[in-house]
Amino acid sequence: MVETSLRQLGLSDNEVRIYLSLLPLKKAASSTLGYRTNLERNTARYTCQQLARKGLIAETQEGNTLFYNPEPPDKILFMLENAKKEILQKEEQANRIIGHLRTMADPKTALPKVRFFEGEDGIIEMFEDVLKENKPLYGAVTIPKDLPQKILDYKEKIYYPKKKELFFPTWGIFSDDKQTKGLQKLDHQVNRQSLLVPADEFPIEICYHIYGNKVSFYSYAPGDMTGVIIENEHIRKTQMSIFKMAWEFAKTLPENKKKRDISLEVL
Repeated sequence: MVETSLRQLGLSDNEVRIYLSLLPLKKAASSTLGYRTNLERNTARYTCQQLARKGLIAETQEGNTLFYNPEPPDKILFMLENAKKEILQKEEQANRIIGHLRTMADPKTALPKVRFFEGEDGIIEMFEDVLKENKPLYGAVTIPKDLPQKILDYKEKIYYPKKKELFFPTWGIFSDDKQTKGLQKLDHQVNRQSLLVPADEFPIEICYHIYGNKVSFYSYAPGDMTGVIIENEHIRKTQMSIFKMAWEFAKTLPENKKKRDISLEVL
């Protein structure tokens, strides 16, 4: 029963034989253990080395001879803990590549590529991605009263000047409040068409962009300055459909009376 249990715990037949032979001896050379277990000397030495790596026996040298001492049997639990750690590590490695393997097996079922961002630098990095993509831009925007100065400076000194240079077309739905409404003044400079929606009836608490094959969501809220970029064709198409519905509805609102002839071009 003991031998069977040790095998089930991961020991080989030779390891079981050597380990059980060493326990009552307390100390022995590999040659002695080989003699007692009918194993060749080299095989016995190798088996002892394997048991030492697993932490079940200890190796000491006296003169030119290596001796082995059994560790307390409780070390079997230590061996299992190491085995569990190895399994968890392998599971993590598998999770990191499973999406790529699925894509290789069936490219039509590719999982979305998702990136997360945090803090002022993270939000700025998301805007940099919009500029880098340089594709038509669609989205909903709100600007809080207490937008960090670092982001304000970035938009004024880097984002908008670069956007004017690239001049890719943009369609935006803005929250009709004092902070956000001011963005419309820049529309003609950055090749943008925008509509307003009442902030009380249709509160926009986060911002989102649709560009290229990506959809991004980001929050300016204090204590929750986070964002995510999702790269997936199906998600982009669905979000684009929702934006088109919102755009057509926004055109009917009194705030946008002069802009009802603006068409939304999906490029």
